[in-house]
Amino acid sequence: MIIGVGSAGCRIVSQLHDLGTQVDKFCFVSCDEGDLTFCTGGDKLLIPYETRRKATPSLVRGIGSRYLPEIRTVLKDYSFVFVVAGLGGKVGSGLAPLIAATASELGATVICVAVMPYQFEKAKHFYAGVALRHLRTLSQGVIVVDNDEFLVSAPKKPLLQLYRQANENVCSAINRILAPPNEKEFGIGLIKFMDTVTHDGYSILSLQRTPSANSAEEVVNATVQSIYRTTAPGEASRALLYLVSDENFSANEMSASVSRLGNLLGGSTQIDYGMSMGGAGDLSAILLASGFKTTKFDDYDPLSNVLIGRELDFEPESALHLRIEGLLNIE
Repeated sequence: MIIGVGSAGCRIVSQLHDLGTQVDKFCFVSCDEGDLTFCTGGDKLLIPYETRRKATPSLVRGIGSRYLPEIRTVLKDYSFVFVVAGLGGKVGSGLAPLIAATASELGATVICVAVMPYQFEKAKHFYAGVALRHLRTLSQGVIVVDNDEFLVSAPKKPLLQLYRQANENVCSAINRILAPPNEKEFGIGLIKFMDTVTHDGYSILSLQRTPSANSAEEVVNATVQSIYRTTAPGEASRALLYLVSDENFSANEMSASVSRLGNLLGGSTQIDYGMSMGGAGDLSAILLASGFKTTKFDDYDPLSNVLIGRELDFEPESALHLRIEGLLNIE
């Protein structure tokens, strides 16, 4: 199943549903009823909180803990659970770790897709960094999406269009990788996907487009450059490459693209590939590389570096709002 958490997560998962992505169940969880109104199909769980109070991820997580029976009902009986969330906001950063932990407790293999905030969204960095660290420990795999890469490719695009395009790119990449093969596609499949993302370390997702007149090797270069702006080069242990072109795409171009990717990532990287010949106009490359021990987002959570090896509790903190009668009478 795929579960979208918060505004970004609900939008991405709703688009995956509309594309007919081959999963058994879709679910949407948010504290904002507006996030759920446009979601088509699937189960919806609203976790409301009092807007008059200053919300934090820990407060939202504390409120979400009251809905654990409902969350468990949604998650039970599924062996693979994908949690999709934008981190940095209060809802995604608060509820995604709670849902990932609950799914893991129920015995599911949990894969988290973490969409990180833009560089200029400084107020969201700490929450995003903390949530990303928790997701790494609470799940079997984390796919990191760096929103800044979409800003690099379209710096003059209006911000709202950029948000929509970023969500569409994430949705397109996941759908292409998971889609079953047909007469115009050579798919990658769920097994290879799971083998890649459950490998040790973080996985980084990149999608790049170029005019069809340009070579496939050029767009592959762009995806690797994108990943290396997010993490350290040379650490990739596995990679999935998916190319989208037209019917004229040749076997020689695919061979050259895979070889080029192997040279850029290092000779020991295991590479699986797929392709679609149903594209029109642009040539697109989707690259999912895994095995990275660190990302640039580690600096978003400075406490993790200060306390490494000295943590007392690895569980995400929750703020509980309790009304205890007679508390004022205690001396």
